[in-house]
Amino acid sequence: MLDNEHALHNSQDIYYRNPVGAAEAGNRVHMTLRLRTQGEIKNVLLRCWQDQRGEKLVVMRETKAPEPEQEQHDFTGEIIMPEKGCLIWYYFIISMTDGTWYYGNNPEQLGGRGQLYDHEPPSFQITVYNRGAKTPDWFKHAIMYQIFPDRFCRVGDKIVPKKGAVYHACWDDEPFYYKDADTKEIISYDFYGGNLKGIESKLPMLQELGIGVIYLNPIFESESNHHYDTGDYKKIDPILGTEEEFRHLVAEAKKRGIRIILDGVFSHTGSNSRYFNRKGEYDSIGAFQSQDSPYFDWYDFRNYPYEYNCWWDFDTLPDVRETTPSYMDYIIRDEDSVLHHWLKDGIAGWRLDVIDELPATFSQAFFKELKHTNPDAVMIGEVWEDCSHKIAYGVAREYLCGQEMDSAMNYPFRQDVFDFLLCRADAADVARRLRSLRENYPRENYYAMMNLTGSHDIERTRTALAIDFEARDTTREYQAEYVVTEEMAAVAAKRQKLIAALQFSLPGLPAIYYGDEVGMQGFCDPFNRAPYRVEDSQMRACYRALANLRKEHAALRTGAMAVFAPALDVIAVLRTTADGADAFGDGQRKETFLTVVNRADKAVTTEIEFTEPGMGLEESVRLALIRCAFTEAQDAFGKDTF
Repeated sequence: MLDNEHALHNSQDIYYRNPVGAAEAGNRVHMTLRLRTQGEIKNVLLRCWQDQRGEKLVVMRETKAPEPEQEQHDFTGEIIMPEKGCLIWYYFIISMTDGTWYYGNNPEQLGGRGQLYDHEPPSFQITVYNRGAKTPDWFKHAIMYQIFPDRFCRVGDKIVPKKGAVYHACWDDEPFYYKDADTKEIISYDFYGGNLKGIESKLPMLQELGIGVIYLNPIFESESNHHYDTGDYKKIDPILGTEEEFRHLVAEAKKRGIRIILDGVFSHTGSNSRYFNRKGEYDSIGAFQSQDSPYFDWYDFRNYPYEYNCWWDFDTLPDVRETTPSYMDYIIRDEDSVLHHWLKDGIAGWRLDVIDELPATFSQAFFKELKHTNPDAVMIGEVWEDCSHKIAYGVAREYLCGQEMDSAMNYPFRQDVFDFLLCRADAADVARRLRSLRENYPRENYYAMMNLTGSHDIERTRTALAIDFEARDTTREYQAEYVVTEEMAAVAAKRQKLIAALQFSLPGLPAIYYGDEVGMQGFCDPFNRAPYRVEDSQMRACYRALANLRKEHAALRTGAMAVFAPALDVIAVLRTTADGADAFGDGQRKETFLTVVNRADKAVTTEIEFTEPGMGLEESVRLALIRCAFTEAQDAFGKDTF
């Protein structure tokens, strides 16, 4: 009889799976299962399968003679990866004289060491990516800054009239939704007058902060302040500026080594748009006005014209049938399509809103055309889960297989580091989760992930670190009235330094939501969208120091990574180019960095056992230590201190 102590396959250990992690299409993956038993093993099968594409059984062969004192048996086999990117799942079937056993993924499905079952187990995952799939190198080396345009900076006193808009007289006013008392629907949006010229005026500050790419929330004409209800995909909202001013912003940013990425909202439009035109305010014939409209086929009407499919039932956001040929032409394929129009203005790529609500046919066509037009352009998808195996509306997506996107908003990273700092999970659990992402994501994508701690859709970093949202009522009314005390804010500031250290140490782009670097507070929408103001200048110095460290050292950008949990409250991240090359084989100077974060309110003495393979730790290397102690107001981000 077998038990878990006598069966082992570790998907994160090169002895048991070679290569570890994602695999290139057409390559071979070598598998090993180790068994220790006195029972008779009849055979061992490796079952591998693709969703809706069939399965294959591989007969494993014993490759190592049994060791009498241990009764050890090693069974090996190979899988040849398909010729196109996809997901492969696998587990082992062990037939013995006393029954059949299964060895599969652990119950948490985090990869690494698996578990023995007496029934069909959860499967291990292999992400297969297309041959030669590559993400832009400039993007992997950059630091990102996300801007909500209306709330960042205003230059000039001219206010552009906007029907139904409410303008704040004071930049320091709190944001507010003006809703109908009975229907609770928004009747007016508030605006502060932030504009493109204002963003341009802040470019020196962003350059000093080490920013290499700006991600702008939508800037196209629309009714709302957030602009996710697009009115015209080819027109800058006048309240933000003109297309000429946008081109000037792109050019001035480029001079400072900063690129611009736009937000594409293609799963729906605004009801008040030139395409739908429910209020008749555009000079076009919209789908709402006539079934002869050139845009009529873009929408799904249940009972024309007042009943139609909407995004999350908001009738101001009519859903689009994205695979309608004329829509795909307009957005993707035409010579002056939305994609091409803004690439011609110099943008460096796109972030696609709710990509999991876009059919793969659309998002893959967008990706293909983007890369055909500019191979160095980047495409980011909004996915809130592990995007390597996302199930969207019952369909398994293959985002990281080389044909759909370069990067994703890395909300799993955020969840992991917040769970650690807020004591919702111990260091060992968080380290396992971080290793799981590294295993599931192809290297090109893993090092291009958008590692965020705040965004326009979630509470701000400082506030989230002051309050455990998972344990509290989070209604808007509660958030509007809640006061973060000075004591809570001080604790959150210390935690923010720790989380920033992790953000700048792990592979992927550190992504800063405007104002987080200066300690802005705010619960969820609309409180996380307040006008930019400096609340903690010391925090900016911390981010600047981390950014400079990352800019100066390739090990912190593309170096190999290992994560350790030497104590319950301590997590450590190792980045190294100790063998003279980074994770992509590119030559770099030899260096190793160790980031150690202690979340406890007291000092912890512990030892780190560097056991992960392939890190080059046998060499004598220079170590740089980023030390962050929870109980200290000051953090040392020093070099050569270890």
